[in-house]
Amino acid sequence: MRATAWALGEATAVSSEIAAVRIRDLDHPVWPTAVTLPGTRRIRPREVDLTGWGCLVLTERARDLTERGANPGTLLAYGGSAPAGGAKAQASVCNALRDVLDSAGLSGESDVRPSSLRHWAGRSYCQQGATIQAVARHLGHRSLDATAEDIALDWDHDPADELDPWAVDL
Repeated sequence: MRATAWALGEATAVSSEIAAVRIRDLDHPVWPTAVTLPGTRRIRPREVDLTGWGCLVLTERARDLTERGANPGTLLAYGGSAPAGGAKAQASVCNALRDVLDSAGLSGESDVRPSSLRHWAGRSYCQQGATIQAVARHLGHRSLDATAEDIALDWDHDPADELDPWAVDL
């Protein structure tokens, strides 16, 4: 389930969305390339592409679940008894993502959290040339400021402010 949670996080899902994604949310039951994320109170529902690795992971997960008798309503990354998308399910997903970060040796980094995965995905999308508006839609944000904060984009920074006019060597 850790790989499944990570694959959905790479696709910009927040932890409560990861816990609520079902087989039917994949764009194709055999070879998914995208997933429809359900959104939350603060995040808009959206369809997002999976990474190449995410396609492989979710293909295997959906196949495994289906072979064991799962139906389209079966959750992909959460198997507990608490409501999907609820606080306990979200905590379970956060723990899975944190386990991966710990295994990667990132547990000592104070600024690395489970949400850092989706922020990294948004930042990568921006660095590939997407506008801040496109990144906001990709992350499901309603605010460009929230998007900029999540991807560490200092859009209000003017590099000219750093120039010291008195430091010029004449």
